[in-house]
Amino acid sequence: MSIRKYLYPPVVLVAGLLMIVLLHLLIPVGEVPGWLSRLGGVLFILGGAPGVLVIRQFRQAGTTIHPHDRSSSLVTEGLFRYSRNPIYLGMACALLGAALFLGSLLPLVVVPLFMWIIQSQFIVNEERMLEDKFGEAYRVYKTRVRRWL
Repeated sequence: MSIRKYLYPPVVLVAGLLMIVLLHLLIPVGEVPGWLSRLGGVLFILGGAPGVLVIRQFRQAGTTIHPHDRSSSLVTEGLFRYSRNPIYLGMACALLGAALFLGSLLPLVVVPLFMWIIQSQFIVNEERMLEDKFGEAYRVYKTRVRRWL
């Protein structure tokens, strides 16, 4: 059995946050301007909002939020009109916000690393399952809405 079955995006998010803090404390390279650091605090807080909104939307649609389970509904409204992965986008924004808030530059490398892990370990499989389940409806949706933003 693959470890991927036991790995969930919030675990990757927490690992990313820990990496950001450790890089900032151990290798504080460069400096972010104060106004950008304050903006980072706002981004960090706002990064959680998509998760809350999408969880509510998934519950209303009667489908799962778990990335390894098959969806029972294709959700294309709300935040899904702008991004096929608004929760992951929110997580990436929270990481970017945390890195900026701490004020050094090196922690910023964690954000693209997080996005690559999410893309390769979750999104690819989720999109395959959605295409298998919803066929042409999902393919049309993919042509209208970008993966991230």
